[in-house]
Amino acid sequence: MEKSVERTQRTVIRLLFGILLSLIFFIAAIWGGHDLYVRWQEKRLVRRATFDIEHGNERDASLAARSILEMKPSS
Repeated sequence: MEKSVERTQRTVIRLLFGILLSLIFFIAAIWGGHDLYVRWQEKRLVRRATFDIEHGNERDASLAARSILEMKPSS
């Protein structure tokens, strides 16, 4: 009887540890994923603004530049 209680306790501890570890990895993935997305979006908007300037479309180039500054004022 005592062995089954110990086995159950170990199983519960492993399960809780797995849930905690999964939660930590999930938060890290979201945090890192957001940073990657912001960098990708910034590069995309810079390319868009450059393309628009080269083709004489100042209005859209200005909108892209404003979007970049809203996302990352240090740009």
